[in-house]
Amino acid sequence: MRALLISFLVLSAGCYHIRYVTHEPEAPAPVHDAWYDNFVFGLAQVSDPVEVSDLCPGGFARVESRTTFAEGLVAFATLGVYNPQSVKVFCVLATK
Repeated sequence: MRALLISFLVLSAGCYHIRYVTHEPEAPAPVHDAWYDNFVFGLAQVSDPVEVSDLCPGGFARVESRTTFAEGLVAFATLGVYNPQSVKVFCVLATK
């Protein structure tokens, strides 16, 4: 019974995905794809903010923030002390 409860808690701490979309044509590859570091269940942000305007002077097409399964495992292994997230930034496709 205890193993079932632990399995349920681990699996129910699922991943999530937040996407900001402008519906502009986007570049095929992200200009930024890195982990964003948080501590204490995400209450303390350690990484510098992602400056989208600096990365995409012509505007952004999509910004994604997600917690993947691997990042969830890291958070679980550190008992919530370290909570990484993936952040991807896609710029508007440059027109010629």
